[in-house]
Amino acid sequence: MKETTNLAAHQPSRVLFPVVDEKENILGIFSMEDIRTLFLEEQIQDLVLAVDIAKPDFEFADPDEDLHSVLKKLNNRIGDEIPVLDSRGRRFMGVIKRRDILNVYGKRLYEIKRAVESS
Repeated sequence: MKETTNLAAHQPSRVLFPVVDEKENILGIFSMEDIRTLFLEEQIQDLVLAVDIAKPDFEFADPDEDLHSVLKKLNNRIGDEIPVLDSRGRRFMGVIKRRDILNVYGKRLYEIKRAVESS
């Protein structure tokens, strides 16, 4: 766990951390909030594994899911990230952040606006 808390400390913009097995299958996720107390108690860090604090039940996005649906899921969560899992819901593929979705929406609206103005 000490390695995990060090990783989290050096990535302050990350909120969500997946725990995966050797085949990249997701075992669970944990947040900075979940490990906050471990930062303060070094002797516990050597006893706790990431899988010990990972939550096995969580909401996730599918790679083929539309961004509106993903944004609705994010609105029901604490935090601004959601894991993306393959269509079987086991293999971790990455994380989508709310700001990434909003950036895509903003670019698309700008493209539509320019298309309307030029016609």
